[in-house]
Amino acid sequence: MTAETGMTAGAPAGRPANRASPPTRAVTPGCALNVMSRYPPVNTAAAAVRTGSSQRPGYQLQIDVKFVEPVTADAGRKKRYYQYTAIDDCTSLRILRIYPRSDQKTAVQFLDYVLSRLPFQVEKIQTDNGAECQSAFHWHLLDQGIGDVYVRPATPRLNGKGRAFASHRRRGVLPPA
Repeated sequence: MTAETGMTAGAPAGRPANRASPPTRAVTPGCALNVMSRYPPVNTAAAAVRTGSSQRPGYQLQIDVKFVEPVTADAGRKKRYYQYTAIDDCTSLRILRIYPRSDQKTAVQFLDYVLSRLPFQVEKIQTDNGAECQSAFHWHLLDQGIGDVYVRPATPRLNGKGRAFASHRRRGVLPPA
């Protein structure tokens, strides 16, 4: 250690040899709250309520209908098809079928098909209140003992699982099950 600089010959330049690392500071409650408010909670039950996913299979099923691009038939005419998709909120189990029409009768047929294929009882069904999910569909649900939940118009984010699956299908990429 030299007398004029207070440095040891082997110490890095600019750092005194007798000085320890900077002291650790205690984290104040205000600082902790500030940091914690930037990140979402880790509580999975609260996260499930926040994201809308249910905790048990069959509690809520999302049904959505999407138009499929026209397919050219034998005579050169284009034929229209509609994809009906049902997704369970808890398990993300998907059932889909293609139909040539989009009306209430077809929606009732699809609902019967879905209920026959699911391994659990359905408590309520969420739809986007489209033309195919009007009164006949609603009364059929009540006959089956299933509740009907409508999402507000122009809010596709509330019917996100069905819409997301349909958009992945359009791009040719299916989301993980």
